[in-house]
Amino acid sequence: MGAGDQTVEYLGEYGSVTVAERVVQRIWQRQAFTERGLLTLGGKRVRVRDPGRWNHHEGPDFREAELTLDGEMVRGDVEVHFYPQDWFLHGHDRNANFDHVVLHVCLFPPRRDFRSGGGEGACPETLVLLEHLSQDLESYANEEALLALEGRSQPEARARFGLGPLEERLDKLRKAATQRWRQKAAFARKRLSVTTWEQACHQYTLEVLGYRRNRAPMGNLALRYPLAEMPTHSADSLFAEQAGTWRLSGQRPANHPRKRLEQYLRLLRQRPQWPQDLLLAWGELAWPALGEDTAKLRKAMLREARGLLADEVLAGCIGGTRLDTLVVDALLPLLACKTGADCFTSWFHWWVGDMPTSLTPLLREADILGAGRPAANGWLQGAWQQWLESGLCSA
Repeated sequence: MGAGDQTVEYLGEYGSVTVAERVVQRIWQRQAFTERGLLTLGGKRVRVRDPGRWNHHEGPDFREAELTLDGEMVRGDVEVHFYPQDWFLHGHDRNANFDHVVLHVCLFPPRRDFRSGGGEGACPETLVLLEHLSQDLESYANEEALLALEGRSQPEARARFGLGPLEERLDKLRKAATQRWRQKAAFARKRLSVTTWEQACHQYTLEVLGYRRNRAPMGNLALRYPLAEMPTHSADSLFAEQAGTWRLSGQRPANHPRKRLEQYLRLLRQRPQWPQDLLLAWGELAWPALGEDTAKLRKAMLREARGLLADEVLAGCIGGTRLDTLVVDALLPLLACKTGADCFTSWFHWWVGDMPTSLTPLLREADILGAGRPAANGWLQGAWQQWLESGLCSA
């Protein structure tokens, strides 16, 4: 695994995220963070004139960068890591190839006391980016993974899921999907520990409606305007309040955040107590604890549960893949934590929500999906988890 292929698990604002170091490198390359208030751990103001040339070989990650530190122009290399301590863990303080590094860029703050500032055997000035990101971390990770997936040749990408005996590959996907479920359930539990059932449903739903580009501003609105208060505002005023934070380029008209806000406000006016309605409608269902036949489970009870949600709880206001994304990313994990129900089997066999469209044909070609194994959320979630952990197939 190369330097850019290392990964870390991070429990962020929107759940557990698998992040590759290449994501941090891409953030630096694109300058995808706010420059206002950038300070090194040593207290020096940072301005970036040129992030440097991305180096895909031995040595520092970026060459020939141009920066100012406290107004003084500096030119040199930039090294990127997850944590400040990685400078020493990777032996850069003892490697002459890193003698010209003028800035050490990290995603996370130090896990213990840490000093930087240069000098023999020391770490250069260190900049922590986490508090300066212009979107949530999972969005960066997903975008980088999508770029990597779309940039691979079909045989190369298919090899990620098609090598080895079929049963072994299926088992790996089940385990990866189980990991992803546990991540989502852990975050749902954390959210329910600090807020009410109603507010948790409210926040999650707005974030899902903003998926994937506008989750953060949607979440900000949910925090500012609780469930009972939001219907007193218009979609136009809510949209205007987050002006400058929306990401609109390339959005399909149906996914425009103003349209999504109108959709949710319509729900709140028709079903102002929809989270309680959900608890009543789903709380007594006999969720299956075991089962490997997706078609049978859907016919036996999942289709009924989906209809109850779409028609009686959400009043037909949310549908399509966004409805299924809401179920698998938010409502089933929340319900499991609220009631103690074992919802993993239902989550695994639920319909696929908003997942990368290129994954489904790859899984079909790898014989993961097909006769007897229709497209189900668990197979796609497991594949996406494996792809996120792959180091993003470094070039």
